Amino acid sequence: MFWETRDCNVHGKGKARQDFSKTENNDSALSNASIRKRVMLQTIIVKISGAKQKHMIRLIIDSGSSGSYISEFAARKLQLKDIGHETVVHGLFGGLQKKEKHKKYVINLSNVDNSFDCVLNVMEQKTICAPIPKLENMKLIEEIKNYGIDLSDLTVNENFCLYESNVNEIHGLIGADYAGKLFTGEIKNLPSGLVAMNTYFGWTGGRLQRQ
Repeated sequence: MFWETRDCNVHGKGKARQDFSKTENNDSALSNASIRKRVMLQTIIVKISGAKQKHMIRLIIDSGSSGSYISEFAARKLQLKDIGHETVVHGLFGGLQKKEKHKKYVINLSNVDNSFDCVLNVMEQKTICAPIPKLENMKLIEEIKNYGIDLSDLTVNENFCLYESNVNEIHGLIGADYAGKLFTGEIKNLPSGLVAMNTYFGWTGGRLQRQ
């Protein structure tokens, strides 16, 4: 897997749009997204704009992938126009390698309240990962609320998001090429073991639940 460092200045609320697309992606690796019941993954809801349409989608932040992606379904629904193709070698789990050709797009993402947006280069992938259920543990949900954390994946009705057949679908992935630029650095460790991390798109988190 190839890793690269990119320079980018990120501004918060009220600042100018950040164009993250002015970087080239030399290699990519697909997310090995797990849906094990004990793991809360870094999912988040964002707004995505196409040439003629705007939708909300659920995406996953996965620093294990060196590239960022949009699903074929979302690209079609948004009527995105590709800016070319890129052939990449994916280093998959278990040491396997897979060579694939992907369409490339420039997309605009914003948070739910439109206080931050950015432009990213992404590649198309038929399926990002298996559907990821939202957090349903009421104890955890109450704890999150008590600490003043608003997870967009909990506060936004999933029925308002773009999906094909299942409201738990993931239609975007932010990989290591952009993920580090989108975290604000604010972290909250909750008593339950939940680690909540703030991004410019809103709060997300991951935890390994206790038995």
